[in-house]
Amino acid sequence: MVNTILKEADLFCPNSVRINFTIYHNNNQVTLSFAGVSDAQTLFNPTSHAYFNLSDSNQILDQTLQIHAQEFLELDTQKIPTGQFNNVLATPFDFTHPQQLGSAITALKNTPEKGIDDLFHVKPQEDYEIAILRDPKTKRKIRICSNRNGLVVFTANSFTNQLPFKRGNGQPHMGIALEPQTLPKSPDYQEIQLAANISQQYCIRYQYSAE
Repeated sequence: MVNTILKEADLFCPNSVRINFTIYHNNNQVTLSFAGVSDAQTLFNPTSHAYFNLSDSNQILDQTLQIHAQEFLELDTQKIPTGQFNNVLATPFDFTHPQQLGSAITALKNTPEKGIDDLFHVKPQEDYEIAILRDPKTKRKIRICSNRNGLVVFTANSFTNQLPFKRGNGQPHMGIALEPQTLPKSPDYQEIQLAANISQQYCIRYQYSAE
């Protein structure tokens, strides 16, 4: 458990936020709990920027991803939400069924991102599952569960050999970040406002298995 207070100088806004961050580990399951309370209205949309690579190789291209999402959020050229949603059907963002990440990344190679760096509008299942990452070769799998309605997917498009890792120097598509969060549908971010002196808690669960 970690307790911290982020003050004005940390947040670049006129308030302080007390955050309680707890990690629970049970067998092959990890749950992240975020609780926050502020002395004035502010934004609160915590998540985890952990990267996953379930294979024994240095890239994620052969792994498959399934997301319970029919839409992804439209962003402008500065990656700011426009408030509009686009249907995933017939696009590289269609992960309604397991799709190989390499196929999606190849289809996006001529975009500025050269891969995925997008926010999906997810609909959690009964057990709060929102996405499944799987490596067909090793049979390793991670289920991502959350009751929140957004999932940022980033396929490490900008990684370079200037980034040192245990596996060696960085390279594009070395891992994938899967970040559950609340959808900020518009530039005023009303959906992620935290009222003064009102506590808000969120949880993310990652469940690992090997078939």
